[in-house]
Amino acid sequence: IPVGADELLDPMDNVQLFPLEQQAPEISFLDSTSAKSNIVFDTPITFEIEKESALESRGGGLNCGSTISGTTYGKSNKVTTSLYNQFGIAAQLDGGDDIFHFDVISETIVEIELSNTSSNMGMVLFEGGINCSGSNCSYQVNELVAVTSSSSTQGERLYVTLQAGTYILVVDAPYGVASDFTLGMTCLYDLVLQEEYNYGDNFNSYNNGNISWQSNTWSKWNANYSDGQVVGEYNKFLYMTRNTYGSQPSAIYDLAQHDNGIYHVDFQIWVASNRSAYFNVQKQLTYGNSNNEFGIEVYFYNNRTGAVKIAGRTYPFRYNQNQWIDVTLDVHLNESEAWVMIGNEGIQFNPRWSNGTNYGSLKMDAVSFYPAQSDARFWIDNIRVDNTH
Repeated sequence: IPVGADELLDPMDNVQLFPLEQQAPEISFLDSTSAKSNIVFDTPITFEIEKESALESRGGGLNCGSTISGTTYGKSNKVTTSLYNQFGIAAQLDGGDDIFHFDVISETIVEIELSNTSSNMGMVLFEGGINCSGSNCSYQVNELVAVTSSSSTQGERLYVTLQAGTYILVVDAPYGVASDFTLGMTCLYDLVLQEEYNYGDNFNSYNNGNISWQSNTWSKWNANYSDGQVVGEYNKFLYMTRNTYGSQPSAIYDLAQHDNGIYHVDFQIWVASNRSAYFNVQKQLTYGNSNNEFGIEVYFYNNRTGAVKIAGRTYPFRYNQNQWIDVTLDVHLNESEAWVMIGNEGIQFNPRWSNGTNYGSLKMDAVSFYPAQSDARFWIDNIRVDNTH
């Protein structure tokens, strides 16, 4: 839930934490509760960080696409409640904390996830600077950028658009509260459509939140499913992740079914580090999607391998995580030929095939995105569709 900048903020959102080593750790970003503050200090507030022992891993640099594990057990309180209060944060955060920093070289959408926590932890993100000499680091914080604010012990997410600069991330908690944690960071760079297609979607015209009520071309599987989420600030994306509780999200993109001619569909997909993704082609949609005919199913597994499944056959492929991957479907319905390209790997199949048989219909109706596996987390952008008859 976004927190307004004109009120005192309570950064007790669900968060995933991780202590950084001196070397840069892996991090992956997620969608999250974030809040911007109008409080900016012309003269930076400075606080000193000194390692309390040779074994302490306090502080360190974060990198896009990395994940690290850490703990606040045994750590003292370096960023005090009085400092937070100067930025309008009202919560009492005098527990042990851990502090990380990272640089942004150009406008970037960043998602930071704090997970695997046993207590209610929080994240606070500042813009500022850092100066280290040996084990001593001096942090200067100019502006409060974002803060998480939930009561969950299951983790937290920050999702913000950041300009070029240096950023300081504090993982903190009230006095007497500590936890192990995992911290991940993901950076998303928007892509620009460079070709003219009949129609498509880059999500930039939508409000953040549920997509199906904002467009006639998007729908949910049925009322028992939740909705795909639009996320971002200036550059926006469709975001899909597996929910721990409750219904799972679905997002179906209508291709205006045809049974002849040539279909060309492409889009970009970003799979987070050590996560998975999934989409399929719906050849024929039915009322309530109760008796649909499936075409190909494409699985992106968490180990950077994947599989295209069609007509009882499985075709393996490999892919890279934490970067945009081009996915292209070329379907020639009149000639019974079809190809799917995932990055640089191509797989040919017969478009008459359905998911379990060689004898399906020659149709193309929709592309469906769904977090099929328990570790699913991915983004979709720049869908483009061209059909010729």
